[in-house]
Amino acid sequence: MADGQTRAVLTELRTAAHRFVDVLDASGGDASDVAAAGAADFRTRAHLHVDLIFALFLDGIDPTAEALAPIVEAARASVRHGRTLEDVLDIRLGAIEYVWNQLVATADEPTRRVLFDHALPLARYHAIVSTRIAVACADFTAAPRWEQLELRHDLADALLTGRSTAGMQADPRIRLAEDYVVVVARAADPAPRTVGNLRLRFPHPPTALVRADAGGWTALIPVQRGVAATTVIAELERAVLPVRDTLPRCWLGVCASPVPGMPEAFVEARTLAELGRSLGSGEIVCRRERFLLEYAIATDAQTRARLAQVFDALDDQPVLTETFDAYVRNNYELNPTADALHIHRNTVTYRLSRITDLTGYDPQNPTEAMTLAAARTARLL
Repeated sequence: MADGQTRAVLTELRTAAHRFVDVLDASGGDASDVAAAGAADFRTRAHLHVDLIFALFLDGIDPTAEALAPIVEAARASVRHGRTLEDVLDIRLGAIEYVWNQLVATADEPTRRVLFDHALPLARYHAIVSTRIAVACADFTAAPRWEQLELRHDLADALLTGRSTAGMQADPRIRLAEDYVVVVARAADPAPRTVGNLRLRFPHPPTALVRADAGGWTALIPVQRGVAATTVIAELERAVLPVRDTLPRCWLGVCASPVPGMPEAFVEARTLAELGRSLGSGEIVCRRERFLLEYAIATDAQTRARLAQVFDALDDQPVLTETFDAYVRNNYELNPTADALHIHRNTVTYRLSRITDLTGYDPQNPTEAMTLAAARTARLL
């Protein structure tokens, strides 16, 4: 048990730790190792971690099974939904390390000494929680269904990376097709709970190999002999249509390929999914033929950088950028653009002329308008 002076320091540190948890954000650079720090449920458990850690620091009280139940159950649910136990433990440890490092970085020297004096109890806490999570997940990971799921994950990984699948095909539960449609999903909200719920509710074909990844998932849909890949993609679009309004917003990059070309197809599908997300496409299923220009820009870094510079002059002109976006969405027509923005047609004309003055490209000239549209795409990417 800590003495009075140490207790006062630890109490202040606990308050500071809760403040750091409140600003955890997965999109921020300082928290880049915390894969889901912005999720509300993750933040709630992070606050619980802080309380339990400082209870150990202040009073020497190990966390009880009852106190750890929300943390353990959340970890078990993540494993059940396809995330590896290693990932689950890494995410939790990453959040604890982030808060600890913030405390150390902002503390004065005497406070740092108090923190370092409690490094061993922190390690004890980590060991206790990791053990309880591992034990809780053991019954699920030992089940036959989990073993089959792992085999399917391994097969998906082998196909996507071009590794040999010879040994896996010896398992009678695994049937390898000659061709697949690679589907890469990206959610507008990358929080694990959103992505996990979306993946579970999504109408995957039962024969698909589904693999979780950062910000979404990858599914490999086998193409049966005698069936065109375009038919499989069309069936996917029909399956999505009835449920799209009930799901969190997401985009699916798709690319068909025989097994030997799967790594390249995976790159293309992933690029298309990111294009759909970055551009806010109204279509869920993103095919290359729909994004020919955008795909060319996305895959040529030098061209993308040069085009993006065209819009540098509009960095501090959000109204002009909004007007140009509306102008493109309305097929480069003045009256529909004015109606969409609830302004007069002459105002649209004036703003377009200002874009010409600042960028050197005229949005009302068809050729130059194409350049500006490509530049806008490059900037969004």
